[in-house]
Amino acid sequence: MQVAEKERKHLAARFKKISGIAGGIVGLLSFLVVLGWYADIEIFKHPFGTSVAFGVALVYFVLGCIIAVDAFVPESKPLRIAKLIVVSVLSSMAAAKCVEGVIGADWEVLSLNLSFNSERLVPLLYPGVMTPDTALVQALTGVTYLLMDVWKKARVQVWQWIAVTVIALCLVPVFGFILGDTNLCSLWGCVRMPVAFAITSIGLGFAMLAARPERGFTSALIEPDLLGTAMRQSLFSAMILLPLFAEAKAVFVHFGIFDEGLAKSGLGIAFMFVFLGTVMYQFVFAYKSEQNIRRNTEQRLQDLSHQFSQSQAENTFGFSGKAWRVAKCSKCEKEFDSHTKICPYDEIPLSIHDALIGQMLEGRYLVLEFLGRGGMSTVYKVEHKILSKVLAIKFLQQQFVSKGDSVLRFQREGKAMARLQHPNLCSVTECSIIEGVPYLVMEFLQGMSLDEILREEKRLSAKRTVEIMIQVADGLQHAHDENIVHRDIKPSNIMMTPLDDGSEHAKVVDFGLARILDSDDQKLSQTGEAFGSPLYMSPEQCLGSAIDARTDIYGLGCVIYECLSGNVPFRGKSFMETFNLHISGELKPFAKGLDVPPALAQLVERMLAKEAIDRPASMTEVKEALNAVMQKVS
Repeated sequence: MQVAEKERKHLAARFKKISGIAGGIVGLLSFLVVLGWYADIEIFKHPFGTSVAFGVALVYFVLGCIIAVDAFVPESKPLRIAKLIVVSVLSSMAAAKCVEGVIGADWEVLSLNLSFNSERLVPLLYPGVMTPDTALVQALTGVTYLLMDVWKKARVQVWQWIAVTVIALCLVPVFGFILGDTNLCSLWGCVRMPVAFAITSIGLGFAMLAARPERGFTSALIEPDLLGTAMRQSLFSAMILLPLFAEAKAVFVHFGIFDEGLAKSGLGIAFMFVFLGTVMYQFVFAYKSEQNIRRNTEQRLQDLSHQFSQSQAENTFGFSGKAWRVAKCSKCEKEFDSHTKICPYDEIPLSIHDALIGQMLEGRYLVLEFLGRGGMSTVYKVEHKILSKVLAIKFLQQQFVSKGDSVLRFQREGKAMARLQHPNLCSVTECSIIEGVPYLVMEFLQGMSLDEILREEKRLSAKRTVEIMIQVADGLQHAHDENIVHRDIKPSNIMMTPLDDGSEHAKVVDFGLARILDSDDQKLSQTGEAFGSPLYMSPEQCLGSAIDARTDIYGLGCVIYECLSGNVPFRGKSFMETFNLHISGELKPFAKGLDVPPALAQLVERMLAKEAIDRPASMTEVKEALNAVMQKVS
């Protein structure tokens, strides 16, 4: 996974925690107001110097707690249903109260006495008395939460716009309070909601926007670039400065430090200067930082380009004249093939010497380490020095360089992979020749092959197998859409990369035997030739007959069978016996103790049909069947 995507996920997780903290703060402040009404504590009833009605505080106490629970308590279906019911009731009551205020009615049914004490002079009513604008804000806040929860994956995030509307409406009385004008004319004559209610409404709106920052316009806040950082810091500054200045004015006026007129002019001007200055500083700093990074990058690229141009002629390696990787005896100093472990003369362990490690290839690829060796190629980990990016480079082994068919097949692999751009396929960025040796530059994959996983775990569960194979089928369907057949599907050609959330990402690699059906490269694999890995080859491959995409379906069926049972479907004592089993052998059903879903067993049986026409018609059909199985096993 790219660094930027990891940073976005990290920032999204931080925003979710901030959402819970903001909801908790709103819930705590509202609880203190509720407590003030029950215990008759005047200072609690009047946060920010303005009175807040009991019913209003009770609603926001509940909403704040719900948002905090969303952030810190694992989701469960009963809990989610309970939250939706509670919020639906609260928003419905607020909407009814808004209508009551607009039409001038007095619906006693909307007044629920929660005093728990019949001797109270002032009963504690829910929803209680509230202005239409206050009731409207409460109703919109509840609707925002409902839409946010129900339409999580909607393309247009309507709830975000409602939340912004609520915040904008509530900013009117807050700015009015700070600037000394408490009656700012707007809806129904004037916005007269208490400033404490407006601030807590802004806090709830911010908490809900922070709870789902991945979609909609809030996704700009989790961008890891400098502009995203400036936007985040400006937003947090606003959320801190608004309540800070409002409370400062309330305290200064209450204790007579400043009179109302001085507080109106002095604090109002101070707030505007501090707020606008903070925002401008963040964006100017981001712009200057971006300019510095750009200039430094351009200078470094120029330096590297000059350095590489000077050293390129001096750093030619001489690929074709020596062995790159050898085993060497420390005693007799003789060199052997890198697979040799013990010196045959001195009978001591050999050490590996790799002449490619540390070399700068083509003036830009620094060879870091040896990754592995296959039948025809050797793979190294490299760093692209100009782009500062880790890649993998694959060389055709020296003994095949002089063989025309081998070179053509190697280049065909690069041609095939360059056409494929899919998350579940390994991509190639360059195909070229260095000092007579062909090479491919590919993305570097961290993780284990499915073959290594099976050697450790023997077999996989049905659920995990299906999760992996859905990804493999998706990638292979893309290859088939480009008229490319892999022809060598096996566990060692499926790389598994762990993701941050604990899931696994599958990528199909090694298109060295791929056939491009719409190209003259077909001439390299004439009918009558058999290519592939015997344990996973289709009957038509074993016979050297014409092949198509259903060959890969057979190979994938062999892999699924092995994942579920721990054994390949057909294994003979020799290649020819294995071929004969693929062609005419009877498939053994899964053992009853393996707990393989019947639908999955039937799919594998279809995929391993001897005749290609009896198999699923495409990888899309295979994927749909796997998705159906996944719904059952999940």
